Amino acid sequence: MIRQLIQAGSKFGNYQIVRQLGAGGMSDVYEALDLTLERHVALKIMPPDFSTDDERIRRFRKEVLAVAALDHPGIVTIFEVNRAEGCDYYSMTLARHGNLKQLIHKGSLTPQRSLTVIRAIADALGHAHEHGIVHRDIKPENILFTRPDHPVLADFGIVKRIGSETKITAAGTSVGTPCYMSPEQAQALNVDLRSDIYSLGVVLYEMLSGKVPFDARTSIGIALSHVNDPIPRLPGELALMQPLVERMMAKQPGDRFRNAATLVAAIDGYLDLLADEASGRVSAPAAAKRAVGLTAPPPARAAEAGSAPPIRPPKPTRPPP
Repeated sequence: MIRQLIQAGSKFGNYQIVRQLGAGGMSDVYEALDLTLERHVALKIMPPDFSTDDERIRRFRKEVLAVAALDHPGIVTIFEVNRAEGCDYYSMTLARHGNLKQLIHKGSLTPQRSLTVIRAIADALGHAHEHGIVHRDIKPENILFTRPDHPVLADFGIVKRIGSETKITAAGTSVGTPCYMSPEQAQALNVDLRSDIYSLGVVLYEMLSGKVPFDARTSIGIALSHVNDPIPRLPGELALMQPLVERMMAKQPGDRFRNAATLVAAIDGYLDLLADEASGRVSAPAAAKRAVGLTAPPPARAAEAGSAPPIRPPKPTRPPP
């Protein structure tokens, strides 16, 4: 019933609804005017019929706490958490320039622009990972633009604390969006920050090629491809990007970038490489060789490829009960 009442021009708590931006499995998102501060925000509202669903309530509150704990220009900012009209809600940064999925559909992304966006999100993920949070649902729809050149990461509804053993939301159900799941996620195994790096690699592949690397008629088919199939080759003019995608999307977590900081460093090297290639300062064969070098693990790590680095959970703020 509340979904019929929340319409453009209607009032919800201290907000005036402007328009609906989207609807999800556990909440709806609206553009709204904060009547006190006179600013436009995104309003995420959980319908009252979900108030008896303990799992949806848990995920909604988990998202609020996860985002509120982070302070980074590449992560959405929460302004208020409250309840109105029998619904839990929170207000956050309004992304006026759509999401990355819409940008991909326009088909105007160059390798340089793609890398710049991925770098910004990798930096944001690094901040989340440093605070013990794995996003677990990296996909273009969750990368929003507050300005044309400013992407931010949103939708932390299925985050996982590093060091926790939570693998699934229900018995036998993997967490995430199938086309962007890491192999370990697709198998409902325990995940760490390198799962986010894999998913971001899928996003990069899609930005470059216009399609996801693995697709099938069923979620199970997609999951099997993530686990078993080789990464499709990018077309010739994008072949220079293949080593970066391959490293990000390595089947074994230990073969991926160790953390977001090492990924950002590799992207910086790639951006320099693309600039040198465009200016003619480096030949195509030399550029290809340099790209491989940028994505190769350090010599000390090469022998450990496939092994997982130690990940320490954040120090608890209070002793467990």
